[in-house]
Amino acid sequence: MRPPRPTGGLLLLGLLLAPARASAQDYAPRWDRLERLAAAVEADSIPKQQIEGEARRAVIWAAQRTVRGREARTVARLAIAAGAPFAPPDSLMPLGERFWRAGATRALRSALAADSGDVEAALMLERLFPYPAPWIEPERELAHLRALAARHVALPPELVVAWVGMELERGHPDTAARALDRLGPGDLPDAQRWHLSAQVEFALDDPRATASYYRGAAEIIDPAGAAPYRRDVAWIADSTELASWDSMRTAGGDAAAWLRRFWQRRDLADLRPPGSRLAEHFARYRTALRDYRWDLEASLAIGIPSVPGAGEEFNKSDADIRFPVSGEFKGSPLSMDNRYRPLSGILDDRGLAVMRHGTPTDVADMPGMTGMYQTLWRYDTPAGPLMLSFSRPGGPGSADPKFGMVARNRPFGDLATACVVDPSLCVLAGVVVAGGRTTAPAERARLGYTQMREIAERTDDHARRFETRLESYAQAYGIPGEGVLLVVAARAEQLPAGRLRSEAVVADSDDGRFAFHGDTTWQGSTSAGPDGYVGAWQLLPVPPGRWQVGVVLSDSAGRRGNGTTVRGVPVADPDRPGLQLGDLILGREESGIAWRRFGEQVPLNPTGAWRREEAAVLTLEVVGAVSGDSYGVAIAVRRLDDPADRTRLRIEESLTAERDRFLVQRRVALQQLEPGDYLVEVTITPADGGAAVVRARALPVRDGVVSPES
Repeated sequence: MRPPRPTGGLLLLGLLLAPARASAQDYAPRWDRLERLAAAVEADSIPKQQIEGEARRAVIWAAQRTVRGREARTVARLAIAAGAPFAPPDSLMPLGERFWRAGATRALRSALAADSGDVEAALMLERLFPYPAPWIEPERELAHLRALAARHVALPPELVVAWVGMELERGHPDTAARALDRLGPGDLPDAQRWHLSAQVEFALDDPRATASYYRGAAEIIDPAGAAPYRRDVAWIADSTELASWDSMRTAGGDAAAWLRRFWQRRDLADLRPPGSRLAEHFARYRTALRDYRWDLEASLAIGIPSVPGAGEEFNKSDADIRFPVSGEFKGSPLSMDNRYRPLSGILDDRGLAVMRHGTPTDVADMPGMTGMYQTLWRYDTPAGPLMLSFSRPGGPGSADPKFGMVARNRPFGDLATACVVDPSLCVLAGVVVAGGRTTAPAERARLGYTQMREIAERTDDHARRFETRLESYAQAYGIPGEGVLLVVAARAEQLPAGRLRSEAVVADSDDGRFAFHGDTTWQGSTSAGPDGYVGAWQLLPVPPGRWQVGVVLSDSAGRRGNGTTVRGVPVADPDRPGLQLGDLILGREESGIAWRRFGEQVPLNPTGAWRREEAAVLTLEVVGAVSGDSYGVAIAVRRLDDPADRTRLRIEESLTAERDRFLVQRRVALQQLEPGDYLVEVTITPADGGAAVVRARALPVRDGVVSPES
């Protein structure tokens, strides 16, 4: 009996798996065979291990010459088939992947260099490195994309998306808009297309941008549509916010509502007009991609690794990146002080700082002691200066900072240059020059920079920045049925011509809903009081509720300024039944600024502090009283740092209501109080045994000054 004959499929498999006869020295590719090999692995007909030897010879052969067209694409297919699955471009590239990725990339870039219209080669590159991870230096990638667009009426959507993004980050929004027009119907899901449109419109200052952004969010139906919106959030969200997004059902319009609340909360926290933080986000993204990409590893397909043995990532429990610890990456004392990769695989740590805090107030660039590039950034914030130190990690490649820099836990570089940005380092520099012991001051600097780096990486802001700080103050009081009484003051000598500009926002801090935004410039109606401050008040019309009030005060030129936030300002609803109280207003007759309520003069105190020899004037509005009924009034003053919580002053009396709304106003002498921080608490109790209502406010008492900061 004759054995069965092998089938055609088995014959083909045998041909595919037959070893190549050529040696490495005289290797000559057989392109039809190599294409069949790549197709077989792509179709899972044979395991990829079966082609590794053939693929390696082809990659080495292609690396020694210029390849193009079919040859280049076949080499790339073989390399991808042998090396897949590849790690995402924004992650640490495994050692074994670099040969295959670099081989495929070189062949495809060679094909494009030889033929600027090779769409297939460009598409393979884009799929290897999806935008915003470029597959060659951004300037050259943009040139390739423009050449492709000039030679082809239609382009694959992946290339159009990359083209639009590259035009935006290189500062060409008009060209980006024309590139966007090259997308055909159905090329992208609606959510992604509207998100891309919003990016272009924001760059063009098109007022439709915000509407496009939220329209796209409302069109999310799957993770692919949600991806660009999640990336927007992930740059600045805290862990709770990101977990909330990830657990949300993004389809059905929920994502749009979630995003509105997310960005509105940022507007409020940053004392900005509604919608401005979202526009700022895209402006920062364009800047960060243009100037601060992390190009040390995969994003330019260069494949430069972090240096083996240079140290492991400091794996703190809340770190976003866990650095691999193996025999290749040896630990060292520096491991606990520095990181060797950025938190983001797309942007370096400078780019992350830009995404969270915008461009720095001041920068010192300098070569490091080891020849590696260093830079020191300062952000001037309402909480004080935020100092960040960055350096180029050691390793093969260039000291050029364009390849990426990472944040350090200590200042690096020339201390004499660095202390121009951070004056505290001048002391350390002086100790070094004098040859003194640097251990203690260096350790203080390290601890300070560690803390500031951690703050920078978990917070974000859009705070307006000024050249110098304006000594200014603001108080906010809820007025029943009227809104918020905003009281402001600034040092008169810092205001040219006495002009004071105030920009105020009032919103619900829980959901970010804005109730008021506006700005006012006072001139002529303000005057410097006896303490040298220009003061003014403004009634902001907002409905009943509990509000957060933010205000930015500046001079008319916008050079000096300062911002502050007052939280939990209650505006009572006079139509609600029951006894209620307005906010407790504490004033100074000496401040020179007053408001009128129900025909009564209400002294105000915008600085929020009192001298011991003065009296605090308490004004409290009672709402919902019963005319003719009696009410007990108790005023208690306690020192905040007193562990026994003793009452230092107490005033008690009874009064009869003549109407349902009236003012309670009392002068409280402060001579018997030592300088310190106190709390004033006013309690109104109905004589018929009804529930008491309470209002309280801080009372800083100072010796000879009127600033609560002293």
